[in-house]
Amino acid sequence: MAVKMMSNIFSDIYCAKKELSEINVLRKLTSISSNQFTTLLYDIVIPNIDYDNSEPIQHIFLVMEMVATDLNSVIADSDSLEIDEEHMTIIMYNLLCCMNYIHSSNLIHRDIKPSNILVQNDCGIKICDFGLARSMPKSKFDMDKHVKKTIVIDNMDADTDTSSPGLSPNEN
Repeated sequence: MAVKMMSNIFSDIYCAKKELSEINVLRKLTSISSNQFTTLLYDIVIPNIDYDNSEPIQHIFLVMEMVATDLNSVIADSDSLEIDEEHMTIIMYNLLCCMNYIHSSNLIHRDIKPSNILVQNDCGIKICDFGLARSMPKSKFDMDKHVKKTIVIDNMDADTDTSSPGLSPNEN
């Protein structure tokens, strides 16, 4: 088990929305029985609440699946780990499978980086840190409705999310 401590979650509205969004995404992904591509959320631990005191909760704990290491550590220790081309091919293939799974779940991660790509001992990959994740509209009708309701801050889509680990589907 791994425990992630979320501190100062109610310090501002942005942090609160980000943490709540991550919890919601993790709960939904964990409920899918075939999910092997993201970390699983086992429990949420909230400290005792003093209802007489008006201070907000300072921190909560997420109990999640433990994974051996992240890609950032693998890259940093690549000399001592003896990572060869075959290992990197397997890792990249598994990363593409993870991205496909996330996009098939109508999610855009928006924060893919080596420290959010967890690597298991068998070169299996799991994606973590869904604080910036957003849902994608399922159809053009939903997209039109979505654009009318929200302000589009950036032009993020599944192609952009996939290209962030260096994989651009439009390049030959």
